[in-house]
Amino acid sequence: MSKEKRKGPAIRKVILRALQLEKRWAMSERVTRGEWTVDFPTIEDLRKERALWQSSSTRRSG
Repeated sequence: MSKEKRKGPAIRKVILRALQLEKRWAMSERVTRGEWTVDFPTIEDLRKERALWQSSSTRRSG
């Protein structure tokens, strides 16, 4: 399961993996319940920002 030859490191990896999965599950539960949300910018705002980055990069190189 952990590809370790000795018990100590193998047990440590298994426990850390279990704790990580438990933390991920708790985070996904918060998102599912609506406690956590993500607000994405509009496509127009992203295009304006991209245009700014492109124009500033061409000024530096030219």
